[in-house]
Amino acid sequence: MEGISLGLYTFKEYKTKKNGSPDKVIDGFTILVESNKEYVAIKDATKASEILNRAVYLVRDLVSRPANSATLLFWPGQHRLLQKSTDLNAGCLELSR
Repeated sequence: MEGISLGLYTFKEYKTKKNGSPDKVIDGFTILVESNKEYVAIKDATKASEILNRAVYLVRDLVSRPANSATLLFWPGQHRLLQKSTDLNAGCLELSR
């Protein structure tokens, strides 16, 4: 499941859209299972996969930025946005002189 989603990733922030060309999209896919136990396992794995994919997309977006955009002033703002949008509790390290 991760491969399907991660394969669709593109960093679009600095790209111009070509004449009405649509983004890559997969409307759905089918996984066949033999038992309810397998169904529950796949359902749980799908939820975990979605969380992992969103995290990978975020990291790819952050590291794909050019250096003149991802300055030292950029990262603390991203840190604050991440803390507001999730229940993560993290801090920024400061370098001692």
